[in-house]
Amino acid sequence: MVADREGSVVAFALGNLQERAQMFVAPGDVVYEGMLAGENARPGDLDVNVTKEKKLTNMRASGSDDNVLLEPPRQITLEYAMEYIEEDELIEVTPQSIRLRKRVLQANDRKKAARAREWPTPSDLRVPLFTLGGGEHAGQRDVDGGHGNAAPVRRRRGRVRERIRPRG
Repeated sequence: MVADREGSVVAFALGNLQERAQMFVAPGDVVYEGMLAGENARPGDLDVNVTKEKKLTNMRASGSDDNVLLEPPRQITLEYAMEYIEEDELIEVTPQSIRLRKRVLQANDRKKAARAREWPTPSDLRVPLFTLGGGEHAGQRDVDGGHGNAAPVRRRRGRVRERIRPRG
């Protein structure tokens, strides 16, 4: 779980999130965007708001103000952090604490970087995308969508009207 904004951690937000994950932060800790706040039960990253406060209204209902019971956060040691991190994460060591964070802090930038890793570069492509004519790859489609030796088609308003047959 990755914190999606800067601020102070609130117990109300952790109460809703602890069902999904083992938390690394406690109420009152200061977090920033891109900092790991907990370990998600499912694979993949999940951006969460650990600074979300309870909305205060004038209307009160009996039983709505429950005490939030939190599990203690997992203490991160340097050895645990080195085993835990993945290739897109870093360990931040300060005299007061050891924190885990993403290499790219902004959520939008992380998504752009993930998309860039998914798309192959032109040098990665080994198979030709199309051929021009019926040469050695006659079974593959040409640029115009036909097969290498098929008769050309006359189109009118997007519909096939007739096939042009060569004379002879």
